Amino acid sequence: MKNYKKISFFLFLSIFILSCDSDHEEEQFINQPNNTRVLVSKTENFLYTDGYSKTTNFSSGKIIDIVDSEGKQDLYSYLNDNVSQIIEKNAEGAIMFTKTFSYDSSDRLIERREIPNPDVMIGWDNYVVHQFLYANNSISIVSKFFDFNDVLQDGEGLMLLDLEENNIIRSHVAILGMAQRDELAYAGNNPMIATHFTSNNPAVVTNFEYSNNVAADAYNIAKSMFGTEWRTNFILSTTGNGQSALSGPSIVPLLSENYLNGASSESNSNGNISTKELSVVYEFDENNLLIGQKETVIQSQNAEPLITVITYQYE
Repeated sequence: MKNYKKISFFLFLSIFILSCDSDHEEEQFINQPNNTRVLVSKTENFLYTDGYSKTTNFSSGKIIDIVDSEGKQDLYSYLNDNVSQIIEKNAEGAIMFTKTFSYDSSDRLIERREIPNPDVMIGWDNYVVHQFLYANNSISIVSKFFDFNDVLQDGEGLMLLDLEENNIIRSHVAILGMAQRDELAYAGNNPMIATHFTSNNPAVVTNFEYSNNVAADAYNIAKSMFGTEWRTNFILSTTGNGQSALSGPSIVPLLSENYLNGASSESNSNGNISTKELSVVYEFDENNLLIGQKETVIQSQNAEPLITVITYQYE
Protein backbone atom coordinates (compact mmCIF):
# COMPACT_ATOMS: atom_id res chain seq x y z
CA MET A 1 0.00 0.00 0.00
CA LYS A 2 1.26 3.40 -0.90
CA ASN A 3 0.78 5.65 2.10
CA TYR A 4 -0.75 9.02 1.62
CA LYS A 5 1.67 11.88 1.97
CA LYS A 6 0.24 15.29 1.93
CA ILE A 7 2.19 17.78 -0.10
CA SER A 8 1.15 21.20 0.59
CA PHE A 9 3.14 24.28 -0.02
CA PHE A 10 2.22 27.47 1.46
CA LEU A 11 4.53 30.30 0.34
CA PHE A 12 3.99 33.42 2.39
CA LEU A 13 5.66 36.81 2.03
CA SER A 14 5.71 39.82 4.43
CA ILE A 15 7.15 43.37 4.68
CA PHE A 16 9.61 45.73 6.30
CA ILE A 17 8.70 49.39 6.78
CA LEU A 18 10.78 52.09 8.44
CA SER A 19 9.00 54.94 10.11
CA CYS A 20 10.94 57.99 11.19
CA ASP A 21 7.92 60.08 12.07
CA SER A 22 8.30 61.73 15.45
CA ASP A 23 4.70 62.89 15.71
CA HIS A 24 2.93 60.54 18.13
CA GLU A 25 -0.53 60.75 16.56
CA GLU A 26 0.81 60.12 13.07
CA GLU A 27 2.96 57.25 14.37
CA GLN A 28 -0.13 55.62 15.87
CA PHE A 29 -1.89 56.01 12.53
CA ILE A 30 0.98 54.25 10.78
CA ASN A 31 0.92 51.41 13.31
CA GLN A 32 -2.72 50.66 12.57
CA PRO A 33 -3.64 48.85 9.33
CA ASN A 34 -6.04 50.18 6.73
CA ASN A 35 -8.78 47.56 6.32
CA THR A 36 -11.36 49.86 4.75
CA ARG A 37 -11.02 48.48 1.21
CA VAL A 38 -12.29 45.09 0.05
CA LEU A 39 -9.51 42.81 -1.19
CA VAL A 40 -10.21 41.33 -4.63
CA SER A 41 -6.97 39.51 -5.45
CA LYS A 42 -3.39 38.86 -4.43
CA THR A 43 -0.92 37.96 -7.19
CA GLU A 44 2.49 36.42 -6.55
CA ASN A 45 5.14 36.55 -9.29
CA PHE A 46 8.10 34.26 -8.65
CA LEU A 47 10.88 35.98 -10.57
CA TYR A 48 13.37 33.13 -10.08
CA THR A 49 11.15 30.78 -12.15
CA ASP A 50 10.33 30.72 -15.83
CA GLY A 51 7.36 33.08 -15.47
CA TYR A 52 5.46 31.14 -12.80
CA SER A 53 2.80 33.13 -10.92
CA LYS A 54 -0.16 32.50 -8.64
CA THR A 55 -3.30 34.59 -8.05
CA THR A 56 -5.55 34.25 -5.00
CA ASN A 57 -9.05 35.63 -5.59
CA PHE A 58 -11.32 36.83 -2.78
CA SER A 59 -15.00 37.55 -2.22
CA SER A 60 -16.30 39.20 0.96
CA GLY A 61 -12.91 38.69 2.60
CA LYS A 62 -12.77 34.96 1.84
CA ILE A 63 -10.62 33.05 -0.63
CA ILE A 64 -12.77 31.75 -3.47
CA ASP A 65 -10.02 30.22 -5.58
CA ILE A 66 -6.27 30.13 -6.26
CA VAL A 67 -5.17 29.90 -9.89
CA ASP A 68 -1.59 29.55 -11.11
CA SER A 69 0.00 30.32 -14.46
CA GLU A 70 0.05 26.62 -15.37
CA GLY A 71 -3.73 26.46 -15.17
CA LYS A 72 -4.08 24.63 -11.85
CA GLN A 73 -6.93 25.79 -9.63
CA ASP A 74 -7.96 25.35 -5.99
CA LEU A 75 -11.66 26.03 -5.26
CA TYR A 76 -12.75 27.01 -1.73
CA SER A 77 -16.15 26.53 -0.04
CA TYR A 78 -17.21 27.74 3.42
CA LEU A 79 -19.56 26.95 6.25
CA ASN A 80 -20.07 30.09 8.32
CA ASP A 81 -16.57 31.64 8.67
CA ASN A 82 -14.63 28.40 8.24
CA VAL A 83 -13.39 26.73 5.08
CA SER A 84 -15.35 23.51 4.61
CA GLN A 85 -13.93 22.16 1.35
CA ILE A 86 -10.99 22.67 -1.01
CA ILE A 87 -11.04 21.06 -4.45
CA GLU A 88 -7.69 20.93 -6.24
CA LYS A 89 -7.80 20.70 -10.06
CA ASN A 90 -5.01 20.14 -12.55
CA ALA A 91 -4.41 22.25 -15.66
CA GLU A 92 -6.91 20.13 -17.64
CA GLY A 93 -9.65 20.83 -15.10
CA ALA A 94 -9.72 17.31 -13.61
CA ILE A 95 -10.06 16.99 -9.83
CA MET A 96 -6.85 15.77 -8.19
CA PHE A 97 -7.74 16.07 -4.49
CA THR A 98 -10.78 16.92 -2.40
CA LYS A 99 -10.16 18.18 1.14
CA THR A 100 -12.99 18.56 3.64
CA PHE A 101 -12.99 20.23 7.08
CA SER A 102 -15.35 19.70 10.05
CA TYR A 103 -15.68 21.80 13.22
CA ASP A 104 -17.24 21.63 16.66
CA SER A 105 -19.65 24.20 18.12
CA SER A 106 -16.66 26.30 19.28
CA ASP A 107 -15.31 26.66 15.72
CA ARG A 108 -12.42 24.27 16.46
CA LEU A 109 -11.28 22.00 13.65
CA ILE A 110 -12.09 18.39 14.61
CA GLU A 111 -11.58 16.51 11.34
CA ARG A 112 -9.78 16.92 8.02
CA ARG A 113 -10.15 14.53 5.09
CA GLU A 114 -7.81 14.44 2.10
CA ILE A 115 -9.14 12.30 -0.74
CA PRO A 116 -7.18 11.83 -3.98
CA ASN A 117 -9.00 11.08 -7.22
CA PRO A 118 -7.71 7.60 -8.17
CA ASP A 119 -8.62 8.16 -11.83
CA VAL A 120 -6.18 11.09 -11.97
CA MET A 121 -3.71 10.39 -9.16
CA ILE A 122 -2.53 7.05 -10.52
CA GLY A 123 -0.92 4.82 -7.89
CA TRP A 124 -2.75 6.30 -4.91
CA ASP A 125 -4.81 3.59 -3.23
CA ASN A 126 -6.01 5.25 -0.03
CA TYR A 127 -7.26 8.46 1.53
CA VAL A 128 -6.50 9.90 4.96
CA VAL A 129 -8.71 11.18 7.79
CA HIS A 130 -7.08 13.38 10.44
CA GLN A 131 -9.01 13.60 13.72
CA PHE A 132 -8.22 16.31 16.29
CA LEU A 133 -8.83 15.54 19.98
CA TYR A 134 -8.64 18.43 22.45
CA ALA A 135 -7.49 18.37 26.09
CA ASN A 136 -6.69 21.23 28.49
CA ASN A 137 -3.18 21.97 27.20
CA SER A 138 -2.77 19.60 24.28
CA ILE A 139 -4.22 18.38 21.00
CA SER A 140 -3.85 14.83 19.71
CA ILE A 141 -3.90 14.21 15.95
CA VAL A 142 -4.93 10.71 14.89
CA SER A 143 -4.38 9.98 11.18
CA LYS A 144 -6.28 6.98 9.77
CA PHE A 145 -6.04 5.52 6.28
CA PHE A 146 -8.89 4.04 4.24
CA ASP A 147 -9.09 2.39 0.85
CA PHE A 148 -11.62 3.64 -1.68
CA ASN A 149 -14.18 1.15 -0.38
CA ASP A 150 -13.92 2.97 2.99
CA VAL A 151 -12.17 0.02 4.62
CA LEU A 152 -9.78 1.04 7.40
CA GLN A 153 -6.17 0.09 6.60
CA ASP A 154 -3.53 -1.17 9.00
CA GLY A 155 -1.47 1.42 10.82
CA GLU A 156 -2.33 4.91 11.96
CA GLY A 157 -0.35 8.02 12.83
CA LEU A 158 -0.44 9.85 16.15
CA MET A 159 0.96 13.33 16.68
CA LEU A 160 0.85 15.33 19.91
CA LEU A 161 0.69 19.13 20.14
CA ASP A 162 1.36 21.10 23.32
CA LEU A 163 -0.33 24.45 24.02
CA GLU A 164 0.62 27.41 26.16
CA GLU A 165 -1.68 30.42 26.53
CA ASN A 166 -3.75 29.06 23.62
CA ASN A 167 -0.71 28.97 21.31
CA ILE A 168 0.65 25.71 19.92
CA ILE A 169 4.27 25.61 21.07
CA ARG A 170 5.40 22.03 20.37
CA SER A 171 4.63 19.07 18.12
CA HIS A 172 6.04 15.57 17.92
CA VAL A 173 5.21 12.15 16.49
CA ALA A 174 4.18 9.84 19.33
CA ILE A 175 6.25 6.79 18.33
CA LEU A 176 9.40 8.90 17.98
CA GLY A 177 9.08 10.54 21.38
CA MET A 178 10.45 14.00 22.19
CA ALA A 179 13.85 13.41 20.58
CA GLN A 180 12.41 14.53 17.22
CA ARG A 181 10.11 17.48 17.63
CA ASP A 182 9.25 21.00 16.49
CA GLU A 183 9.02 23.95 18.87
CA LEU A 184 7.74 27.49 18.47
CA ALA A 185 8.51 30.37 20.84
CA TYR A 186 6.30 33.47 20.91
CA ALA A 187 6.53 37.09 21.96
CA GLY A 188 2.97 38.23 22.40
CA ASN A 189 1.08 37.07 19.31
CA ASN A 190 4.16 36.83 17.11
CA PRO A 191 6.13 33.60 16.63
CA MET A 192 9.80 34.44 17.21
CA ILE A 193 11.83 31.21 16.99
CA ALA A 194 10.98 27.96 15.19
CA THR A 195 13.22 24.97 15.98
CA HIS A 196 13.24 21.48 14.48
CA PHE A 197 14.98 18.92 16.68
CA THR A 198 16.49 15.64 15.49
CA SER A 199 17.89 13.27 18.13
CA ASN A 200 17.36 16.10 20.65
CA ASN A 201 19.67 18.38 18.64
CA PRO A 202 18.45 21.60 16.96
CA ALA A 203 18.75 20.68 13.28
CA VAL A 204 16.98 23.77 11.90
CA VAL A 205 16.57 27.07 13.76
CA THR A 206 14.66 30.00 12.26
CA ASN A 207 14.47 33.45 13.89
CA PHE A 208 11.76 35.93 12.89
CA GLU A 209 11.78 39.72 13.17
CA TYR A 210 8.73 41.98 13.03
CA SER A 211 7.90 45.63 12.59
CA ASN A 212 5.82 47.56 15.12
CA ASN A 213 3.00 47.80 12.59
CA VAL A 214 -0.11 45.68 13.07
CA ALA A 215 -0.69 43.64 9.91
CA ALA A 216 -3.62 44.35 7.61
CA ASP A 217 -6.23 41.68 6.94
CA ALA A 218 -4.95 41.36 3.37
CA TYR A 219 -1.58 40.21 4.74
CA ASN A 220 -2.95 37.18 6.51
CA ILE A 221 -4.49 34.39 4.44
CA ALA A 222 -5.08 32.26 7.55
CA LYS A 223 -7.65 34.75 8.86
CA SER A 224 -9.57 34.57 5.60
CA MET A 225 -9.84 30.78 5.82
CA PHE A 226 -10.94 30.31 9.41
CA GLY A 227 -13.09 31.98 12.06
CA THR A 228 -12.35 32.85 15.66
CA GLU A 229 -9.91 29.95 16.14
CA TRP A 230 -7.93 30.81 13.00
CA ARG A 231 -4.43 30.39 14.47
CA THR A 232 -4.97 26.89 15.82
CA ASN A 233 -7.15 25.81 12.90
CA PHE A 234 -4.57 26.96 10.38
CA ILE A 235 -1.81 24.91 12.02
CA LEU A 236 -4.10 21.88 12.17
CA SER A 237 -5.03 22.33 8.51
CA THR A 238 -1.42 21.67 7.53
CA THR A 239 -0.33 19.24 10.27
CA GLY A 240 -0.71 15.47 10.54
CA ASN A 241 0.75 12.12 9.48
CA GLY A 242 4.14 13.16 10.81
CA GLN A 243 4.17 16.57 9.09
CA SER A 244 4.31 19.65 11.30
CA ALA A 245 3.58 23.24 10.31
CA LEU A 246 5.62 24.56 13.24
CA SER A 247 8.91 24.06 11.41
CA GLY A 248 7.81 25.69 8.16
CA PRO A 249 9.38 29.16 7.85
CA SER A 250 6.89 30.07 5.11
CA ILE A 251 3.90 29.06 7.25
CA VAL A 252 4.83 30.36 10.70
CA PRO A 253 4.55 34.09 9.78
CA LEU A 254 0.90 33.48 8.87
CA LEU A 255 0.28 33.22 12.61
CA SER A 256 1.68 36.67 13.40
CA GLU A 257 -0.08 39.85 14.47
CA ASN A 258 2.55 42.21 13.01
CA TYR A 259 4.25 42.50 9.64
CA LEU A 260 7.33 40.37 9.26
CA ASN A 261 10.57 42.28 8.64
CA GLY A 262 12.63 39.21 7.85
CA ALA A 263 13.84 35.82 8.96
CA SER A 264 17.12 33.95 9.26
CA SER A 265 17.44 30.19 9.25
CA GLU A 266 20.37 27.85 9.93
CA SER A 267 20.33 24.14 9.18
CA ASN A 268 22.79 21.59 10.54
CA SER A 269 22.83 18.26 8.72
CA ASN A 270 25.58 16.02 10.10
CA GLY A 271 27.85 19.01 10.59
CA ASN A 272 27.04 20.57 7.21
CA ILE A 273 25.79 24.10 7.87
CA SER A 274 23.53 25.95 5.45
CA THR A 275 21.79 29.30 5.93
CA LYS A 276 18.85 31.17 4.50
CA GLU A 277 18.06 34.87 4.89
CA LEU A 278 14.70 36.47 4.13
CA SER A 279 14.16 40.21 3.77
CA VAL A 280 10.84 41.77 2.84
CA VAL A 281 9.78 45.25 1.76
CA TYR A 282 6.17 46.39 1.62
CA GLU A 283 4.56 49.14 -0.40
CA PHE A 284 1.70 51.25 0.97
CA ASP A 285 -0.33 54.00 -0.65
CA GLU A 286 -0.86 57.45 0.89
CA ASN A 287 -3.68 56.06 3.07
CA ASN A 288 -1.55 53.25 4.51
CA LEU A 289 -3.24 50.67 2.29
CA LEU A 290 -1.09 47.62 1.57
CA ILE A 291 -0.63 47.47 -2.21
CA GLY A 292 2.54 45.46 -2.79
CA GLN A 293 5.53 43.68 -1.35
CA LYS A 294 8.84 42.21 -2.42
CA GLU A 295 10.51 39.24 -0.81
CA THR A 296 14.17 38.34 -1.27
CA VAL A 297 15.62 35.04 -0.11
CA ILE A 298 19.38 34.43 -0.09
CA GLN A 299 20.58 30.88 0.48
CA SER A 300 24.15 29.87 1.24
CA GLN A 301 24.03 27.11 -1.37
CA ASN A 302 22.61 29.41 -4.08
CA ALA A 303 24.45 32.52 -5.25
CA GLU A 304 21.39 33.99 -6.96
CA PRO A 305 18.73 35.64 -4.77
CA LEU A 306 15.18 34.30 -5.01
CA ILE A 307 12.82 37.23 -5.51
CA THR A 308 9.02 37.21 -5.33
CA VAL A 309 6.85 40.25 -6.03
CA ILE A 310 3.27 40.44 -4.72
CA THR A 311 0.54 42.90 -5.70
CA TYR A 312 -2.84 43.47 -4.05
CA GLN A 313 -5.99 44.62 -5.84
CA TYR A 314 -9.00 46.14 -4.06
CA GLU A 315 -12.55 47.20 -4.88
